[in-house]
Amino acid sequence: EFERAVRALSDSGYGVFIETSPHPVLTGAITDTLEDSDPVVVGTLRRDDGGADRLLTSFGEAFVRGVAVDWSAVLKPGATVDLPTYAFQRQRYWPEPVAAEPKTGDSTHSESAFWTAVESGDTREVAELLSVDDACVGDLLPALASWRKREQQDSTVTDWRYRISWEPVSESGAAVLSGTWVIVAVTVEAAEQYTRALTERGADVTVVATDSTDRVTLARQLPTGTIAGVLSLLAFDEAPLADFPHVPRGAAATLALVQALGDAVSDAPLWALTRGAVATGPDEVTTSPVQAQIWGLGRAVGLESPQRWGGLIDLPPVWDARVAARLCTVLAAGNEDQTALRRTGILARRLVRATPHRTRENHWVPRGTVLLTGGTGSIGARVGSWLAERGAPRVVLTSRSGPSAPGVAALAAELAGAGSGVEVTSCEVADRAEVAGLLDRIAAEGPPLSTVLHSANAAYLARLDYTDTAGLSLSLGAKATGAAWLDELTADLDLDAFVLFSSISATWGSNDHGAYAAANAYLDALAEDRRARGLAGTSIAWGVWDTRDWDAVDAAMEHKPGQVTPHGLLRQGMNFLDPDRALTALGQVLDDDETFLAVADVDWARFAPVFTAARERPLLQRIPEAHEPGESTGETGEERDALAEQLAAVSPGERVRIVTDLVRGHAAAVLGHASASAVPGSQAFRELGFDSLTAVELRNRLNAATGLKLPATLIFDYPSSNALAEHLSAQLSGQASGHAAVLDEFDRLAARLTAPDGAARAEIATRLESLAHRFRAQTAEDAATDRELETATADEMFALLEDELHDPDLE
Repeated sequence: EFERAVRALSDSGYGVFIETSPHPVLTGAITDTLEDSDPVVVGTLRRDDGGADRLLTSFGEAFVRGVAVDWSAVLKPGATVDLPTYAFQRQRYWPEPVAAEPKTGDSTHSESAFWTAVESGDTREVAELLSVDDACVGDLLPALASWRKREQQDSTVTDWRYRISWEPVSESGAAVLSGTWVIVAVTVEAAEQYTRALTERGADVTVVATDSTDRVTLARQLPTGTIAGVLSLLAFDEAPLADFPHVPRGAAATLALVQALGDAVSDAPLWALTRGAVATGPDEVTTSPVQAQIWGLGRAVGLESPQRWGGLIDLPPVWDARVAARLCTVLAAGNEDQTALRRTGILARRLVRATPHRTRENHWVPRGTVLLTGGTGSIGARVGSWLAERGAPRVVLTSRSGPSAPGVAALAAELAGAGSGVEVTSCEVADRAEVAGLLDRIAAEGPPLSTVLHSANAAYLARLDYTDTAGLSLSLGAKATGAAWLDELTADLDLDAFVLFSSISATWGSNDHGAYAAANAYLDALAEDRRARGLAGTSIAWGVWDTRDWDAVDAAMEHKPGQVTPHGLLRQGMNFLDPDRALTALGQVLDDDETFLAVADVDWARFAPVFTAARERPLLQRIPEAHEPGESTGETGEERDALAEQLAAVSPGERVRIVTDLVRGHAAAVLGHASASAVPGSQAFRELGFDSLTAVELRNRLNAATGLKLPATLIFDYPSSNALAEHLSAQLSGQASGHAAVLDEFDRLAARLTAPDGAARAEIATRLESLAHRFRAQTAEDAATDRELETATADEMFALLEDELHDPDLE
């Protein structure tokens, strides 16, 4: 009834909505409900920003939208401040208030003084503040100081914690499929039950039987013509490749299929099936960590190629009629991209906040020997020191470089100084024999192994289109294969903790991290699998730790176009993790004996618009901050009116030119260029350097400049300034031009195709198919030419130029 109530209020003349609450969760819904009437919608306070400054800011937000505020009642009387004498340049000019000295007897000041005395160990001061004898405080003071420190540390990472939840999806109505569906499987027999399920619901099914992991071969095997969807069964093959034993054949084949669909210029959505790759609740005991790699890979596909990605579907152990129906329901709806089919129904994957346990009976203390892989790296070194602080009797640090790693002597000395025995050794964790030898040595030298922390890492970062099997092998080797050997070789030990350092790239995906996400998704599933076997198992999906010189990393990535730099992550709302706070979070996870937890510092107001720019992401539906309205860009209604008047007075051709200049100007501003000349009208936005973040920025600017309600997918739908300008010109004038006019013609044609007889319908279909075939062939030819140019050598480029410049009339 909420929407109806809001509309009733609006119809009654109410145009201002103020949500008085600790954090606004309804403002977005109100704005969406009354989108056409442009209401004033503000909150009062926000989570972690609940003081007077936020309240005053909220008053200001309402005031600048025309809402009367009695400032004399809100603010205490004060001196009038003169405005600057120079002309306004739309730059901030506010006097900075001087902090008031705390008054004697002020409760906040008294509380601060009390905790300062506790933290400093000043028994006399604490006794005076409490009006008790010193003797009463002496024994209590250390416990108070410890409690205070723990509470302060715990509170700093409360909003960093997330976990995965699965919620039911409606199954109302019988699923109906149409068009040609392609099922890709190792054999035709393996696809029989899926073919039958899709065919019974209206699909025309073509099976591609292949055991190839080569993109070129797969592209040739795919059928031509319009494809409604592609269903991949390749993930079921868990056998390792002969040449790359770290890589399951199913993962390599799925990667090749993604690339082949791109090479074939097909936008058919790809759906990848797995069986037992995810656990949807504590009652599930069967998972396949190997197939979970497809889930990490698939999330990256959904970000990098949203137009040709359907989603991930995990099947139950037993196939029956209900499973077949539910599979087709998911395929037909197409609105959930991460689902699991279970006996209870269809379950959809959601990210939710994870509240820490406020009362901890257990405080994890390492005993015996702790093995830390990747122990000499930037993160491993911090974790090693933390283990010593927690009282680990012995810490074994391993890495590929081992004792020759930079700074390892100082690290070992630091751990020894804290009272821990230290051993630094080299070990290739992807090699079973080396891991077995290391564990045998630990057992022989003692004390017994009690904890494994696996942080070894070999990240391979590249777009999936440029990722080969060797890159996939590099990422899977240290992460996944290393974890598999540690799991197998310690299964009979009574371990207190088996901690896997995963990544948020596997939790919700990240551009350029497809291979890396596949490896980390395996770790998350392995932790679930170990728990199901009654063993210790914990996976922590970390954000980016602030342990490196990120300016230097940015500089090193300047010549790698398309990759997101570390500071690009900051702009997208992914803040770096302070190492001390990250270690506090690690302690919480171990104290609480969690199985999986994602730990990341996310600015959802910036991150969510980027993450959802190209398509809907149901994963974030349970994160309230991911649905708050964006900020205004500051353009005025007068400017929009002036643009409308200007466009109304000119010819259609001139109208497109004006809008093109507008688009190019805003695109240049977003990219940081001095003038619109740096943005050629015909060049693709992606080629200019636009990503999801800058796409949202451009959309917001054009919304404000034109007064239109443009989607976040704008530059994906209209990939150049010229194409976008044609679309905007049509929107602003109500008339289409360029390719937009062609699309309008198709709409009019579709409206006229009411119900011709069979012969006429066949003739029309033949003409349309012929036209589509010619257009698709030209598109494929253009794409092939682009790929040839991208891979051409210098000699081939000179030869091409020579051919182009050759003029027979000059001979």
